[in-house]
Amino acid sequence: MIKFQTSEKGVVVSGQCPVASIKIYDISGRVVKSFNLATCYSLLATSVVWDGKDDSGRKLPVGVYFVRLETGDFKQIEKVILLK
Repeated sequence: MIKFQTSEKGVVVSGQCPVASIKIYDISGRVVKSFNLATCYSLLATSVVWDGKDDSGRKLPVGVYFVRLETGDFKQIEKVILLK
């Protein structure tokens, strides 16, 4: 499970919800899974569940992956290990 919470800067402006983008990369830098989430309730913790499959629904091999969270000017990358 990937949990995140945006700051007050992500609060709704002009009736539009900011978008949080979560992308999961394999060790070679290829995007294997993408999540785009509207964050209207940006001060609440939000989570997504990654089942270890790519965007095409194929099960990915065990190994190291990188999760990139981006919302507005904020960007963060974390290393994760996919286990069976």
